[in-house]
Amino acid sequence: MKKRYLILPVLISACSGPKELEQPTKENTSQESIKDLKMKNEADYICNVEVIKNLMPSADTERTMYAIVTLLPQSGKIEYNWKVLTFEIDGVQYTTFDKTEFNGKDLLIYRNNVRKIPLNIKTPFSAKVVFENEKGLRLNYELNMLEIFEVH
Repeated sequence: MKKRYLILPVLISACSGPKELEQPTKENTSQESIKDLKMKNEADYICNVEVIKNLMPSADTERTMYAIVTLLPQSGKIEYNWKVLTFEIDGVQYTTFDKTEFNGKDLLIYRNNVRKIPLNIKTPFSAKVVFENEKGLRLNYELNMLEIFEVH
């Protein structure tokens, strides 16, 4: 009988107490480090968007514009492979990209074209670009007061 009474208080004290609150979980720590890494990476890269209206004679019957989207590091070469995940102008999303696979690692600049942008875009306009690298990290950029470049 005495052994049962000793075990019961030990079990109760072992199961009580806010031990989980004392230490951050691995998931929370991982999310915080990803957020810090994302903020660091967005500052380490420059995003540029140029929308081109091609006025040169062409056999192409579908007259649309295209955007050149670039991502370049502040210094050095690109550390990971990237791709454009989403692209939008004034809230309208465009999904026709020249490159859909990850690429750009060890280059000075990552470049992709977004096709089938209609001619009726009003300037100045805003663009939002989301890049994703091969590790799953996403960079979000919003560019304002952009103009259309005409090519003659």
